[in-house]
Amino acid sequence: MIGRPSLHRPEESGIVGRIFDLAEAVRRLSPPDRRDPERFHIEKSDLAAELRRVAHDAQRVRLG
Repeated sequence: MIGRPSLHRPEESGIVGRIFDLAEAVRRLSPPDRRDPERFHIEKSDLAAELRRVAHDAQRVRLG
């Protein structure tokens, strides 16, 4: 992309690593397919659920 710095995944684990992994999964998410339209929605729901888990874990760590 022109004008945007390249973001390389740091060697992180824990919540930061999970966020980078989820960002990569979002980037790779295939658009809806006529032959299997439900697949996109299932994958999107799975990613949203994982993002909620990461947010919950981050909140616990911050308050912990």
